Amino acid sequence: MAITDFRPAAGNFGEQYIAACAPLAANPITASGTQNHFIPVPAADVTAANQTELLFYKGAAITFGGTASSTAGTVTAQMFKRNSAGTFTPISNTVTIPTGTGAGVILALPLLPTAKEDERTLRPNAGDTLVCRIVATSTVTTQPTNVFVAAKLAVLR
Repeated sequence: MAITDFRPAAGNFGEQYIAACAPLAANPITASGTQNHFIPVPAADVTAANQTELLFYKGAAITFGGTASSTAGTVTAQMFKRNSAGTFTPISNTVTIPTGTGAGVILALPLLPTAKEDERTLRPNAGDTLVCRIVATSTVTTQPTNVFVAAKLAVLR
């Protein structure tokens, strides 16, 4: 018999999750520079403070679906929370994207152990959003294609 009702997995304690996902730009890695890729986060369409969205960052991953990248130097990725004032707060560890990363590769962006609960809490109605920051130290000879970032967010409200 098929299971058709909600049953939280062991260890999830009844949490409900949403995924915020976005494709990266056509040229996601700029040569010797920093590029911020914004990931849309859903917001409630109400204005009452006690009914707006409240989400909690649980982790993210970058998925490569096409052409492999080729770089002469180091390329890293890291997730940030950006608030309405434009402040970027790191919420994941920095991960190195190896040259040759291509189709089928998934790189997890693990939680930053020093990130506080408030730093991992997103208030989309107040202007918070997620940003995947990619930094390259030198020339990019081949851009990766079909690159996506997905974040797992627990729904608090």
